[in-house]
Amino acid sequence: MLKSLDQKPLVDIVEEKLCEYLSSGKYYTGDQLPKEQEIAEQLKVSRNIVREALSRLRMLGLIESRKKKGMVLSEPQLFNGFERIAHARFFSDKKIKELLEFRYVLEMGLPELLYRNQENIDFERLEDLAGQYEKATTSKERIQFDREFHATLYKATNNETIIRFVTILTPVLEFQAKTENSESAIPLSHAELVKILKSGTKNQFRNAMEKHLKNKIEQLKDF
Repeated sequence: MLKSLDQKPLVDIVEEKLCEYLSSGKYYTGDQLPKEQEIAEQLKVSRNIVREALSRLRMLGLIESRKKKGMVLSEPQLFNGFERIAHARFFSDKKIKELLEFRYVLEMGLPELLYRNQENIDFERLEDLAGQYEKATTSKERIQFDREFHATLYKATNNETIIRFVTILTPVLEFQAKTENSESAIPLSHAELVKILKSGTKNQFRNAMEKHLKNKIEQLKDF
């Protein structure tokens, strides 16, 4: 028997058509878009289908409604949807491992941005957090000060996408921190890391960061 051809729902097709249309180069951020009725007539579909497709694009942050202008093209927020589901319990072990691996690849690239934006580095804050980490008496405190230390490094990159992505990943990073051996010593301390960042070269800091993260990277092998 011949199998029927798979067909996409009409709203999916309209959504794709709208994305193609909006990315054609005719519109720029802030430009007013055609009205629902006009789109429906051009695509020969109902307004309900168009409305649902537009609602999806609105959720993605690709379009927004403004008073007196109607729908306009907007700059999509890359992590809007991810923010709502970025919790370890929603992901498989494989996906958590992949996210953590991506985070460490990102972190190994920090030296390039940090040494390019050295005037943004808050050394006083880093040294304070390094000291608080050493004095911490509970696992919860160590997780908090470790997270804040690395967040301060990310902030110095002056890259909003990196800062937001790592902030969204916080629940996953905390999950990893809770599953590791909190008694094992860090191969290279936060204080040593700050000292190298202050007076060492970019390559020295990269090597130091790799050493600092050694335990976490080793943990991923058995994840």
